[in-house]
Amino acid sequence: MRPLNASLFALSLIILTSSFAVAQVTINEVMINDFSTDDSTYVELYGPAGTDLNGWQLVGVNGYTGLEYATINLTGVIPAGGFFVIGESDGVSNVDLIDPAVDFQNGPDNIQLKQGAAIIDAIGYGTFASPDTCFRGEGQPCSNQSNGSSLCRYPDGHDTNNNEVDFLLTVYLTPGEINDLGGVVPYYTLSELRAGFSTMLGQVVSTSGIATVPSTWFGGSQTISAYIQDDMAGINIFGGSWVFAPGDFINVTGTLAQYNNLLEVTSVTQLTIGPYVAPPAPIAVNCQIANNNGENLESMLVSLEDVWITSDSPEWPITGNNENILITDSSGDTLVLRIDKDTDLDGWAGHPDMGDHFDLTAILNQFGSTYQALPRYQTDIQLLGVISHPLPGILSEFSLQAPHPNPFNPATMIDFNLTRPGHVTLEAFTLNGSRAATLLHDYLSAGRYQTNWNASALPSGLYLVRLVTAEGTLTTKAVLIK
Repeated sequence: MRPLNASLFALSLIILTSSFAVAQVTINEVMINDFSTDDSTYVELYGPAGTDLNGWQLVGVNGYTGLEYATINLTGVIPAGGFFVIGESDGVSNVDLIDPAVDFQNGPDNIQLKQGAAIIDAIGYGTFASPDTCFRGEGQPCSNQSNGSSLCRYPDGHDTNNNEVDFLLTVYLTPGEINDLGGVVPYYTLSELRAGFSTMLGQVVSTSGIATVPSTWFGGSQTISAYIQDDMAGINIFGGSWVFAPGDFINVTGTLAQYNNLLEVTSVTQLTIGPYVAPPAPIAVNCQIANNNGENLESMLVSLEDVWITSDSPEWPITGNNENILITDSSGDTLVLRIDKDTDLDGWAGHPDMGDHFDLTAILNQFGSTYQALPRYQTDIQLLGVISHPLPGILSEFSLQAPHPNPFNPATMIDFNLTRPGHVTLEAFTLNGSRAATLLHDYLSAGRYQTNWNASALPSGLYLVRLVTAEGTLTTKAVLIK
């Protein structure tokens, strides 16, 4: 089910960033194995126009020995198009620098781009007998070249620091030009999609990430509306009927689109499920951070501590209905808690009520200009010990009620009244005076409160429950029988 809209308030606390633009010069295309005389080999660099390459070097590193065997001293500036071609001869199209040493060895072999002693980029290709000592590329080696082919990045400059992923073998030789692989769908990381989506909407793309929700959880039984993410970004997948679970590694191909400002891969044409790698840990935020940095956190798993339902929130939805519940926290911002009928949350008898405090894990979702916390299961909402139920008027009595039930096993509820605000401590002690549990230590407004004490880790016995405030100290008894 696609989410509905609701209004939010915002104040910025943090800024999360990701980068799509090429941040450095990369080895963009390598052709070192032509059909006959090896006079048309070349290496193409790609980077910001105007970059001065004087003092830079291309270095060949032997894939059998790990020793350097060839060095090309670069001169010149990257032209306006962003491509700089080092060719073996002037027969190479769009050549910027001629050096016969660019005829590097067949694989296994390595080519490094250096600026002084710093290695800026590197590629290793072929099968290495001793990869630990002789592979000098990035990640894993890419394939070896056949005659008349090249290894190229697609799209240009795309760099995940893994040669096996970044370089494709192609017969489309394009020195000094945009790499065009004749229908191959380009792969982008989730960060690249999010940072560059404004110019990519409607384009067929491939990407990958870890599933954080079951495949049909938010789309019903027939349609995927799921979320995947990596450490930097997330995205919604919409459409299709594949089945996967949280923690599965997903590779997906489809059309990049937006639905009410939610970035998604839709019209899915291919989806493969890799190994289970466990769901990522949620990012700790509060309501203010979620509102102000929602674009960067969109479709990612987040956690919020000690939130509560506002007094003007709609009621919790009955079974079969959706609802936008309003929550807030100590930041003062209000955030939408989206309860979706495709989960087990609608009609939940144990749901939090107005004023109830709880910890929340959720997907941060977007609808229009509104950011929403989208919990997946009942277990994403963990009620805290103290649940506030403000009453109208002024309470006339400072009191601590006997636990109910009492005796209990293993949990009981403890109610108390405060006639004025102040610091409150609620603790349980054994008869010999040892502290068994601290149930509450907080600053509370005047009102009636209730705390849940789960004593499953304690032995049976008689316990003294003590409430300490500026108004005084009160004690009651609780009997745990296991």
